[in-house]
Amino acid sequence: MGRRAGFVVAVVLALAWPAEAETRLHERFDAGWRFHLGDVQEGQDAGLNDSNWRPVTLPHDWSAELEFSPTNASGTGFLPGGIGWYRKTFVTETNWEGRRMFLTFDGVYRNADVWINGHHLGQRPYGYITFQYDITPHLTAGGTNVVAVRVDRENVADSRWYPGSGIYRHVWLTGTHPVHVPLWGDFITTPRADTESADVVAHTDVINGTAAAQAVRVTWQILTPDGTALVEHEQRERVRSGATHTFSQWQKVR
Repeated sequence: MGRRAGFVVAVVLALAWPAEAETRLHERFDAGWRFHLGDVQEGQDAGLNDSNWRPVTLPHDWSAELEFSPTNASGTGFLPGGIGWYRKTFVTETNWEGRRMFLTFDGVYRNADVWINGHHLGQRPYGYITFQYDITPHLTAGGTNVVAVRVDRENVADSRWYPGSGIYRHVWLTGTHPVHVPLWGDFITTPRADTESADVVAHTDVINGTAAAQAVRVTWQILTPDGTALVEHEQRERVRSGATHTFSQWQKVR
């Protein structure tokens, strides 16, 4: 674009939290899981003794650990599928207090049912797309929690390539302020771009999970690859309790 031809323009978004808020927590949740191949009655029960289950670190693919057979479907690379259970026990940390806590699964193949402390969070029938659950209401304050995941891959003739079986991608634990940008809450497009300039359109969703309306400020920056700010713009809005507000900005970059 003119004298900046060849530069890649990145968009960085920042949200101004209330002054007392801390930074967002975001960490891998891959270690300390236990795995059992085969179905387990009441496998979601927080009180179940899983000490004889095999320790695993995610990502994990149980089909890759088993034997090849010509009687298995080509969709699993002639490896068996089946049903598998995963469980992880963890302790609620003191710095989670006041935050919204989320579990994010980058991918589970497939038909994943997820529980925490015996509460069913939901089912994800597809095997490739990221999904997330808000676990905040179901955490044991200052105590022990158990996440359980049942994965059903009994129908193995379900793919033209080998996807694996199980929690085959990373799992993340995220803690946010109750006023936050949700997963996939940023959406950036360039509806028009040529060698001289580009239109950059940014949309940012903000959720107010507090019991009162909040004054929110969203700041967008468009940066060159070396970090130089080309454009900075901010927008302010009062977001009512329990609402999601979409902040939008259009900017021409030359």
